[in-house]
Amino acid sequence: MTLDVSREFGGPFPPHDSHQRGVDVDIRMTDIDTECRKNLQNELTIAGWRFWYDGPDAVSPSKTGKHIDHLHARFTPKEKS
Repeated sequence: MTLDVSREFGGPFPPHDSHQRGVDVDIRMTDIDTECRKNLQNELTIAGWRFWYDGPDAVSPSKTGKHIDHLHARFTPKEKS
């Protein structure tokens, strides 16, 4: 389930300061099983997304302690080669 993305046309979105430009998204992780969560993290990495997730099966925990039940992902376009 997709949670917070951004406001239409941007702007303040408390408490989600980083969601103002439409490049960040929160995805609830509690509704999917461990294998599915790990696959999602791997696919996001391959696609060039940065993400924060501190749940029990985090591939690379962010250690912020803020992303226990959801994954926060940021689209970072790949550089042209």
